[in-house]
Amino acid sequence: MPGFNLHAVVWKAIGVGLAIVALVCASQPEQAGAQSAPVFQGTWEGTFTQVRVPGLREKMYPPQVWRMIVQGSTVRMFIRADDGRLSEIKPGVFKIAQHMTNALVYSVDSARDGSWIETESWLLMQKTPDTLTVLFAGAVKNPRTSDPEILNFFTVRTGDFRRVQ
Repeated sequence: MPGFNLHAVVWKAIGVGLAIVALVCASQPEQAGAQSAPVFQGTWEGTFTQVRVPGLREKMYPPQVWRMIVQGSTVRMFIRADDGRLSEIKPGVFKIAQHMTNALVYSVDSARDGSWIETESWLLMQKTPDTLTVLFAGAVKNPRTSDPEILNFFTVRTGDFRRVQ
């Protein structure tokens, strides 16, 4: 079929699916809070590696070390800078929905001045009591730029997180 892009269709379907999951979880806080199982409680740290997939942003980022702290229904995210210090990302924005060995951590927000709009989803699955497999997917829109590479883009990363506390 001329003009048909299977990869674009697949990624749009994944994005719509993640959005539906996030909306369902957000509309049912009792479900999200009720499953506050000890599986995810604690401090986790791991390295994300960007996945190269057609239709996603071309720029490849080096692996990044992240820390996630889950306390009840509160989730805090940190990224380790080149100097080794941890910087918290979007304090108070992340939410979690959990069920047994799986969870979804997500955020939907923007800059106060509207210079960027971002959706993030972190799919968590318990591998062992102290190891999580994590898939990160992000969608970013920068409406104030004319640079086509960063105007609208998706990014996908994967990695394992280990319990550190």
